[in-house]
Amino acid sequence: MISNKRALSIAAATLLIVACVIYVASVATPLWGTQQYLASYQITLGLWNYCVGSICADIGSSCDTTLSDCSKLLAARAFMILACVIPAFTVTILAVMVIKDQYDRPLIYASIAIAWLSTACGLIGMVIGIYLALNAASLSLGASGIIAIVGVSINFIGAALTSALALL
Repeated sequence: MISNKRALSIAAATLLIVACVIYVASVATPLWGTQQYLASYQITLGLWNYCVGSICADIGSSCDTTLSDCSKLLAARAFMILACVIPAFTVTILAVMVIKDQYDRPLIYASIAIAWLSTACGLIGMVIGIYLALNAASLSLGASGIIAIVGVSINFIGAALTSALALL
């Protein structure tokens, strides 16, 4: 029979992997903000590029020449990339505990801290990215922003499940 800690660890790791994949999808797509212009073409904005109709251009790392809120864009990129990478550390710790079937307090607390760190990074990156799309660029919320909201929600649940390990 599977133990409660093992089941909780597997569930948390699965949710964190799903959150990581969702974060990657939101970061990679240029749909944080969108607007239909003159019923003939669509303007979309992502963290890495923007498109006007079918013509797309990159927003480079020296985006200050193309975007007035360059520092916010760079911060959104950084936090979203951290949100993509950090869950892997939590999943690794959880996997080690499941494989060894040994749940040491220091490892549990480390996995909890890292899981909440990834949630915080995702939340900060999502808020800044959505701010850029809605306020700085005056666009409507696009699919990537919605995907980021879903990612943060799943990451939050995964972090909460990881935290529950300390209670068992």
